[in-house]
Amino acid sequence: MGHFFVLYIGKHPGCSPSELTKALRVDWGHSQRSVEKLVREGFVIKERPGEGGRAYRLTLTARGQEVFEESQRVFFEWDEQKLSSLSGEERLQLLPLLEKAMYRSAPGEACEGTAKAKKKKF
Repeated sequence: MGHFFVLYIGKHPGCSPSELTKALRVDWGHSQRSVEKLVREGFVIKERPGEGGRAYRLTLTARGQEVFEESQRVFFEWDEQKLSSLSGEERLQLLPLLEKAMYRSAPGEACEGTAKAKKKKF
């Protein structure tokens, strides 16, 4: 199952498939297949926000919310275990460094489909 998809939707209820794809830096096809699978398996609801609206909005079902909460708990426990040897000051220094590493590449750079990225090389 796509835990990262569930985590993103859980933190950003009502996000669009496009927002999700860009945020997770995956190609559009992979993102859509993953979302459709999560919908079929009862973790995500994909709905239009009103009559005439073109964009879909994604939210978690009760089942998806359970997975979201359990995943949050597991990640929190893992963080606490791995960071337990650091002082409070060291943890405060680490967070900005991790954020810098995560957002170093230009936004949208990794959002292109892999086929497009490969074509550009030739």
